[in-house]
Amino acid sequence: MSRDNLASMAGMATETVSRILSDFKDEGLIERKGSQILILDHLKLHTMKN
Repeated sequence: MSRDNLASMAGMATETVSRILSDFKDEGLIERKGSQILILDHLKLHTMKN
C-alpha cells in the first residue's frame, strides 16, 4: 500500500502520514523495509490509539 493510499484511508495528508511513520520509526515502533512496514511494538501502538 502506498503512502498516498494509507493517507486517503486515514483521512490525512500524505505528508502527515510520512511524518508519523518517521516518528514511529524513530521511537522504535516500526521498521521500514522497502515498501513494507514491520510493527516492532504492537502493545505500545495499541495503547497509543486509546
